Amino acid sequence: MSAPSDVSGSVTARPSSDDRVYPLVRIVAVLVMLVLVLAVIALYRFPDQTDVDFAWTIRPRMSAMVIGAGYLMGIVYFGRVATSPLWHRVSSGFLPISAFCVVMVLATLMHLDRFHSGTLQFWMWAIIYAVTPFLVPGLWWWNHREDNGKPEPHDAEMPRMLRIGAAVAGAGVGVAGVAFFAMPDLAIGLWPWTITPLLARVYGGWMMLRQSADCCWRASRAGASGA
Repeated sequence: MSAPSDVSGSVTARPSSDDRVYPLVRIVAVLVMLVLVLAVIALYRFPDQTDVDFAWTIRPRMSAMVIGAGYLMGIVYFGRVATSPLWHRVSSGFLPISAFCVVMVLATLMHLDRFHSGTLQFWMWAIIYAVTPFLVPGLWWWNHREDNGKPEPHDAEMPRMLRIGAAVAGAGVGVAGVAFFAMPDLAIGLWPWTITPLLARVYGGWMMLRQSADCCWRASRAGASGA
């Protein structure tokens, strides 16, 4: 009589997570960078031409340059996503960007009359912010399974006071962002130059992006990569 077979040996074990960034995530990051480059050129290089180069007319030029600077920050971040060898180094930015995209959708719907409807720039804006609130968190959920939670050999523990300081700063900026979005007249009264209700809500979205980024950074892991 033959010996009973080893049932456990027939079960294929799932490979352990290796903290890699999926190729599709890198490809999407490069595509996002290309779109952001166009936005930065339109807003930061030619801030006086948003009436023909952007989805809506932004005045004064400083307002356009502020938004352009924010998108320039996005180019730097997605450049890291496209080139990082490890997922955990870049994963904490996906959910804050998802929240920002949702705020941009709401601001667009609330001020649709301010947009250059029917133009290529408007349709690019509309398509991007119709897709990204689903695409960005979806990519995070898909790739996050590779985060093995292991610190790198040269990680340094973040001091507790630094983490508390980031929490306080993030909460303050986040509350201000929510207030600016909900009460744009408040932002208009406090802002150092003239802005519209649409810009007040857009700036509120950028502030909420900063706050949620702080939250995800604190929650991601206690160590920081030395890379």
